[in-house]
Amino acid sequence: MNARARRAARVVVASAVVMGVGVLAAPTASAVAPPGGDDDCKRKGQHIICRGPQGPAGPQGPAGPKGPKGPKGDMGKKGEKGDKGEKGDKGDQGPAGPSGVTKAPFHVYSAITRVDPGNFSSAIARCPAGTGVTGGGFQYRTEYSGLSVVTSHRVGQDWIVTMNNTGTEERNFQAQVICLPIG
Repeated sequence: MNARARRAARVVVASAVVMGVGVLAAPTASAVAPPGGDDDCKRKGQHIICRGPQGPAGPQGPAGPKGPKGPKGDMGKKGEKGDKGEKGDKGDQGPAGPSGVTKAPFHVYSAITRVDPGNFSSAIARCPAGTGVTGGGFQYRTEYSGLSVVTSHRVGQDWIVTMNNTGTEERNFQAQVICLPIG
């Protein structure tokens, strides 16, 4: 094959590569790859296959379908202790508390009350305004009196005591209340 035929074969091969044809059929069974070029040509049966330089990358294709969900992974290691947080904002002031005890409690006594034998009598001790009742009771002489307590309780600012005289002589007692100043 002369130089002119080789040049013509290269032009045909180059044209086939540009046009996207991958295989160029040789005109006869005795065709040979054109020598002397830089192209990578190989004979495959009656055909000569030549590869030219790689072309530019094509555009990206569409995303494929979503794959199946994988198995649950193992639990991770415990993380390190975090840094101490910043001090929070100061809270609102709370309501005022109840006033404290500034004065001592004191006792108030009823008038001395007489109980005749076989009878009942009641006595009332009262805390003054501005105080609260904290307790109460009664008092009488410690020798055998024949008095028995029927009631001893608070009602509002009062302490009420009722006694029964089971003896043969008249007896005396007093109701008492313990008052605590308020405010």
